This record gives sequence, structure tokens and C-alpha cells, in this order.
Amino acid sequence: MTELLCSTIRDDQLFTAVNAKGFEVDILRREAADLAPHPLQLTDDEDDLWAVQARRANVLLGSPPFSAPIISVTGRMARMTTISPAAFVDFKRWMASTADRDPLKISRDRLQASIVEELANRFRLGV
Repeated sequence: MTELLCSTIRDDQLFTAVNAKGFEVDILRREAADLAPHPLQLTDDEDDLWAVQARRANVLLGSPPFSAPIISVTGRMARMTTISPAAFVDFKRWMASTADRDPLKISRDRLQASIVEELANRFRLGV
């Protein structure tokens, strides 16, 4: 987690944080309704991360929460709370099936869905 906090923001995507090892995290939000601003500025600092709309992000935001203990490489423990594995798998498979998806990202989406599904099945997490 510390590595993510020590990240840079991609010049071409102000919603993507990248750490020194190349791990990327996108800050997503559901599609704007009515007069909601887009993109959404998270802080007053214009050089900080912005949240970008993502199609069907409401599916992720509306999914049941999933919480599990995690252990860092240094042995420190924390609790991770995120979306349900089933919602993640469904969303990634849907993304891989969209006609306008970057072909380079399709195989990554499918692989991520398969890995999460396999882990959820192995640990009986309900996918």
C-alpha cells in the first residue's frame, strides 16, 4: 500500500496512479447524472488525481462488499474491503466483450477475471 501512495499520475490519464514497479490504479466513478461534473476533481490541486466515468461502474459500486485480512511482504496485517469477487469477474468479462475495448486490454481483462474466479472458487468465496 505504501508503494501505491508513493506513485505518480500519468500525464495522459489524470485518473491513473502508477507506482515505481508500474502497478496502475484507475480512479473510477459511475457515469454522471444530471449536472454532476465530469471528470470529477478529487482535490483543489489540479495536478492531483481526477475520477473518470466508467460505463457500468454502478454495477461495481452497487455490489456487495467483500472484506478479508491481508498480509504484506513485511508481515504486517490489514483488512482489505473491496467489491465482491463475483461482481469483479462479471465486470471484467463484460469489459472484454465490448466492441470498442482496446485489443491489448481484452486478454488482460479475461486473465484477471479467470484468476479472481479461480481464487474465489478455491477459497469458496462465492463466484
